[in-house]
Amino acid sequence: MNRQTTIIALTLVAIGVAGFLVYTRIIDQKPPGLHEIVVCERCQNVFEVELRGNERGAPYKCPECGAVAAYLAFQCENPNCGTIFPVRTEAMARGKEIVCPVCGEQGRRLYAIPPDAKKLARRVKEAEP
Repeated sequence: MNRQTTIIALTLVAIGVAGFLVYTRIIDQKPPGLHEIVVCERCQNVFEVELRGNERGAPYKCPECGAVAAYLAFQCENPNCGTIFPVRTEAMARGKEIVCPVCGEQGRRLYAIPPDAKKLARRVKEAEP
């Protein structure tokens, strides 16, 4: 092999390696699953679940107590209350406003777990009054 052939071969190898890295790191990334914050009705554990593929809907299995009793987590917008409570799928499907079962103020869906989640997740009978 002469010097020119060696340079061409090394250039082609470098282009191939670069192409492989671009494909595996950028182009062929699997889309992330859907993440939901849920709260267990039984033990008030607030945790995140990742849905993959065709998985959809509650109830989810709680990693702390093992019960299949975790539903979407909502938090009371009243700063004096702040209760984190579960909302069942059928309650959301009715299209009614989600209200806190403790104080009756409007609730908002949680998209991140607050640092004091365990303290704010209180045992409530139902997510709707």
